[in-house]
Amino acid sequence: MMSRLSRCPYKTMIEIDDRSQIPNVLVVSSDLEAARSLQEFLQGEALAVDCLEQVDVADVLLSLSDITYDLLLVDAVHTGCSRTALIRYLRSERIHVPIIGISNGGNVRERVALLDAGADDCIPFPFDLAEVAARCRAAIRRCHQSRNAVYFWRGLYIDRQAKTVTKGAEHQLNSSGVGCLFSVIG
Repeated sequence: MMSRLSRCPYKTMIEIDDRSQIPNVLVVSSDLEAARSLQEFLQGEALAVDCLEQVDVADVLLSLSDITYDLLLVDAVHTGCSRTALIRYLRSERIHVPIIGISNGGNVRERVALLDAGADDCIPFPFDLAEVAARCRAAIRRCHQSRNAVYFWRGLYIDRQAKTVTKGAEHQLNSSGVGCLFSVIG
């Protein structure tokens, strides 16, 4: 099956001076109609939304390598890969983008499995679009707050945003240095 990544033109009633500040969301779904509904609604909520339809793990990894996403919204995926397996695999590959899983109906076991696999949140289907948008904003906000934090580890003060490490003197790091440091400290 061929996968397709699509982005609808951005539309919102909100004036934003710097479009680079608009959070990017990737909707992973094999249900075209549901993906388009989510895309249209979330774009009206000031989110830039891409849809990846009829996917497997390789499609998702390829999309994540092309664009920096602030959130993944995982709905139904290709029959060869469950939502839970996809999320577990992404986490094993150290993909730290917040993930919200969409579960089937009131299936508590599936929601628990999605959370245990590494999802940051779960939404049961059918869902209210306003609640989905609020949960997306909350997940993105939590992620941005943790990115801006200063961490203390083994006597080092690590400022991820400023890309500095301080122990006595301040040392500047490049992006790969910060990434390596965080892969060591977990």
